Amino acid sequence: MTTMSDSSNLESTRKRGRKPIIVNWPNGEFTAKDFLQLNENKMSRASAHSKINQAVDYGKVTLVRKVNPDIGRPINVYRVSAPALREAS
Repeated sequence: MTTMSDSSNLESTRKRGRKPIIVNWPNGEFTAKDFLQLNENKMSRASAHSKINQAVDYGKVTLVRKVNPDIGRPINVYRVSAPALREAS
């Protein structure tokens, strides 16, 4: 038999929301498109850019250069800073 205090303890220990996604980081230099192809069906394009920007802020990924194509937006090229290729984000 579960009492009222037992059920409230269970509810307070559970986390709400989506579970963290384990992402794979490409070896060498990569673009956001490469990152998204490696982690296909795990996240949307916007989430992939968010993960990369968050990793840049934390220093796990560095921005190597920006490629300016003839037509369209500039393409950022990144590289993983640390040897950690898998991360729970």
